[in-house]
Amino acid sequence: MNKDEPTPLEKTTSVWNIELNTKCPNCSAFIDLMDEQYMMEEYEIHCGEHDTPQSTDMIINCCECGEDFSTTLVY
Repeated sequence: MNKDEPTPLEKTTSVWNIELNTKCPNCSAFIDLMDEQYMMEEYEIHCGEHDTPQSTDMIINCCECGEDFSTTLVY
């Protein structure tokens, strides 16, 4: 390699990590809604979605205490 040539850069990959966090108002459990299977099956929401009919007053069932509560997605 010629000393005047730039050194090639190392290549890596980057991984997105998306969470949708809330707290149950009944038992104070921390819940990542992205971990809840029904979120992907029941609601048609997109990453970062907020202030839409689908992302407002969503009914959630707490995985810890089993109580339902309402949440609105914010970004």
